[in-house]
Amino acid sequence: MTLALQLPCLRCPLRPDTPSLAGTPPPQPFVLQRLCSKLRLSLLVLGFNILLLVAVCVMGSQRAQLQVELQTLKETFSNFSSSTLMEILALSSHGGSAGDKVTSLEAKLEKQQQDLKADHATLLLHLKHFPVDMRTLACQLAFLQSNGTECCPVSWVDYEGSCYWFSRSGKPWPEAE
Repeated sequence: MTLALQLPCLRCPLRPDTPSLAGTPPPQPFVLQRLCSKLRLSLLVLGFNILLLVAVCVMGSQRAQLQVELQTLKETFSNFSSSTLMEILALSSHGGSAGDKVTSLEAKLEKQQQDLKADHATLLLHLKHFPVDMRTLACQLAFLQSNGTECCPVSWVDYEGSCYWFSRSGKPWPEAE
């Protein structure tokens, strides 16, 4: 009987029927090693997929929250725009009527200023003639009281104690006598 000893191939896994070398545990079959590495790889891929799924769920949740916030901002901006537009229109309508009122008041003020200037000119003219009119009235009163001996008659001018009458009709000297 011959016993043949087979040496394990370094590239090939040991078979269960081959005797093991002293002190080394019997090697695991190649299929089991391959299965273990595939199992680890599958678990790693599964873990990575779960991590990606969690990330996608978180991003989806944040996206939904951001959409709600964006919609709220759009509504707020729309309300702000509408209220601002209404205020601008209100100010424009008040501004137009206020401008018309200012223009009307300016016209009234200008008319009153013109009337005041005219009244002022008339008053100055009366004040200029006031002393002459007072003297004329005083003379007329004295003339009436003295039976015509002291002052000049009405519409005559007193000059250095003499009375003068200025005619408005233009007659030559021989006709005026």
